[in-house]
Amino acid sequence: MRTQLQRVTSVAVFAACAALYGSCQPGVSDSPPRTREREVGVKRSALFPMGGTPGGGAGAAAVSGMGSSGTGAGAAGTAGVGAAGAAGASGTAGTGGAGGTGGTGGTGGGGGDTAPKTIPDLVKCLNEKAKTKPPADVVALCIPSGCKYRLINPVSITKKENSAQPGCEFPKDADADKKCVLPRVILECDGGKFQPSFSLCPSSDSQRIEVCQGDGPTTMADIAIPKGGYVELPLKDAVSTPEKDGDKVTGDSKGCSACHTKGDFGETDVGGIKGVLLPKFPIQEGTESTQTIDDVCKCIKDRLKDKLTPDYDYLLPLCEALAAKQKK
Repeated sequence: MRTQLQRVTSVAVFAACAALYGSCQPGVSDSPPRTREREVGVKRSALFPMGGTPGGGAGAAAVSGMGSSGTGAGAAGTAGVGAAGAAGASGTAGTGGAGGTGGTGGTGGGGGDTAPKTIPDLVKCLNEKAKTKPPADVVALCIPSGCKYRLINPVSITKKENSAQPGCEFPKDADADKKCVLPRVILECDGGKFQPSFSLCPSSDSQRIEVCQGDGPTTMADIAIPKGGYVELPLKDAVSTPEKDGDKVTGDSKGCSACHTKGDFGETDVGGIKGVLLPKFPIQEGTESTQTIDDVCKCIKDRLKDKLTPDYDYLLPLCEALAAKQKK
């Protein structure tokens, strides 16, 4: 006779067996074989060692204003690791997706591009982040990335002596295979509503930023970025202000109206400063270069090191900083 302990043990074994296989009778099963389910279970545990299903994915990041936080949290799963949060469109890091029960939250996404897209914000960025910095650092710190680049050849307006930002061929009298065509570079940011521009011609004009703001009539600014380092500039000294004859605007303090002539002049508020409002200057047909910004940088590096002294040491880094911003 079996003892009471043996009978209890047998019942327990039978119950466990029945729960796992559906029946403990030889050749009898009330459910399909568990072989495939076990294989899947092994793979799942290898991928998600904490067990269960993956955590929910992150929600879309909030599109936010400059410097605001983009967030997005995923719905919780039963276990596993939450997906990474998406980056804020124009702010700080997104919040990672929530992990499921027993899971781990996802890593927050990277912050969006918070570079300025108005004249007041550009001046604020320069004054806060770029004091004493050379032109290349000014670009890296305060110019938006991913803008459309338009390289303007040294023809038409950019070749005139009164152009604020001329392009040039350098050295002027060298053979074609020993010189570079150094253009004016116009960045069309925020759908063309914010346009900082630079000259890569070696002169004082390459140590400044001309800025247009507006997708129709434009307000303008002129900001020095000396190779020796940016010097803090009040907004009122950066913005081009109206010059008047009575109530009529006839020109502006920076001389931008010498080129922006086709249309009416006016005035507008620019961060609390009364700025001039000028017609947008159209890029003339046939003046755009077939070069890329990388082509220009390579030419400077390959051909002008000994010819650009001492300007080479700031002009090549400026060109490379602009090239890097276009790729982001």
